Amino acid sequence: MNLILFGFKRCGKTFFGKKVATALNRPFFDTDILLENLFEASHGKKLLTRDIFKQVGPMTFRALEAEVLNSLQDVQSSIIAIGGGAILDPLNADVLLKMGKMIYIDVPKAIIKERMLSGELPAYLNPNDPDGSFEVMYEERKPLYEKIHAERVETDAKTPQQIVEKICSYWETKNGK
Repeated sequence: MNLILFGFKRCGKTFFGKKVATALNRPFFDTDILLENLFEASHGKKLLTRDIFKQVGPMTFRALEAEVLNSLQDVQSSIIAIGGGAILDPLNADVLLKMGKMIYIDVPKAIIKERMLSGELPAYLNPNDPDGSFEVMYEERKPLYEKIHAERVETDAKTPQQIVEKICSYWETKNGK
């Protein structure tokens, strides 16, 4: 069984995924890194996911993302952090649900918005209307995230250690440890 962390960009999937993997002594996979590696192997240049998204567009980006997810189907006993948009495709959601236990990292909207709008904007937000495009994206994704059969880890008023312990508890419950 794998633990698969999902949620909005900048909710802490990679941060918590690495900490959980260390705590449980399990391998860690970040699909954004795997997507960057796949792109580099096929295009001969290294780009960050946001730049890949800008270069190839949303449809090709989502196809690359699906290819990465499918490449992980034989992975076992690992912690996997997936890109924020990966779960939006119902086919990806089906693949992921078969791969392991889904863990939704639920961060309050105001915090996600602050994180996304500070620094370099995600490629899918409109730089001419970051607030408006954030609101549209949030309202589209939130119900989709919430309908996935997953354990919800609410981060509000919790320390990072408490969040790691909560995620680890799902592993221990499932694996009898």
